[in-house]
Amino acid sequence: MNKSELYALLFTDSFTSNLAINTNLEFIVYSMKTFGGYNVIHLIALSSAAMSLAFCANYLLGMVLSFAFKQSSIEINEKFKLDFKYLVFVLLLSAVPFFGKFISLFAGFLRINILKVLPVCISAKICYYLVTLL
Repeated sequence: MNKSELYALLFTDSFTSNLAINTNLEFIVYSMKTFGGYNVIHLIALSSAAMSLAFCANYLLGMVLSFAFKQSSIEINEKFKLDFKYLVFVLLLSAVPFFGKFISLFAGFLRINILKVLPVCISAKICYYLVTLL
């Protein structure tokens, strides 16, 4: 395999492992770092781009579930109405490897504004990549 194929595999693995319907973790990111020979900036950039798309897909899946369970989502949203300063701390949990992918799903289910959710979730995961890969 040449490097472009390996980077495509990295993008695909990062995307599918960050979807809420998948239970896998991002093994290829750590494998590529361990074996070396790859640019860490490229690893972080491609993983972050794939993760961003996966978070958008999870958010949209949450919106679909919200419409399917409309009455339940309205009741839950009224009970858990959080101020944005507290919501940021909850959204920062999206950096946690397995459970973080469900944060954007639940944000979509609760119909929290996507312009508030995605920048916090994406920056949290990028910080996670920076800490683990550098």
